[in-house]
Amino acid sequence: KTKDNIFVNVAVAVQFRVITESAYDAYYRLSDPRGQIQSYVFDVVRSTVPRMELDEAFASKNEIADATLRQLESVMRDYVY
Repeated sequence: KTKDNIFVNVAVAVQFRVITESAYDAYYRLSDPRGQIQSYVFDVVRSTVPRMELDEAFASKNEIADATLRQLESVMRDYVY
């Protein structure tokens, strides 16, 4: 829901890769990496979009993508993704 009380559906696509040198850690440290990444992405979108009006949210796709990238990089680095 946006700041101007409009419900929106946000489609998100995420590409990720495992750092080759740390494949063992990536496999054994997280039991469900896709689910965990999805959870982080949903959290960022749910915290970012409600602060924007509909037009601003549409125009700020890159801003939302950058916020998602920063969050994922900081969290998933510990799991070598």
